[in-house]
Amino acid sequence: MAIDLKAIDLKQLKEEIKALNETGSLEKKIKVVGTSKENLIEAFKTAIFFLDDSEIEIPESATNFFNANLSEEAGAGEEPEKKEPTKRKPPTPSKKIQSFDDLQGRLKEPSNPTSYMDKLMLKGGKIETLIAKLKEYLEANEIDFSGFRTVSSVKRHIQYRQEHNWEYEIDGDKVKLIGFKVKK
Repeated sequence: MAIDLKAIDLKQLKEEIKALNETGSLEKKIKVVGTSKENLIEAFKTAIFFLDDSEIEIPESATNFFNANLSEEAGAGEEPEKKEPTKRKPPTPSKKIQSFDDLQGRLKEPSNPTSYMDKLMLKGGKIETLIAKLKEYLEANEIDFSGFRTVSSVKRHIQYRQEHNWEYEIDGDKVKLIGFKVKK
């Protein structure tokens, strides 16, 4: 489904991006000045999925804006584009991970590309092989996702996860997700 750019309120979009930036949880703040509406929408969607994957609380107004304007349900009455819509789901609140068992359970059925990459790392392997498997998953499910195209992007993701208590075994170019530290 195509997003009708004219139907998206640019002022409201910028306000919601500001709310996401203010969470302090994004790796890099979203730049709003001098950025096209289409790029702002993509950055907003990416941030929403990133925060949801990271189990960081998303401002309610941002979730409502996403669900009303950018989720699959938002365009239910529109004429579909020739290309099938992606199979991503809008973010939904999920329970906090409290143990490695919780983490493994959550990764059994990944809901988006980031959690699919985490599932691959749970099995372990060479980073380049994991990237290739993610690409196959994206193509098979007709998902448009620009993350995890390089080894360095995967390593940044691992570093971020480590900062949030995920434990990895790293041996050169191989990686395996091995645990989760419980915060005390």
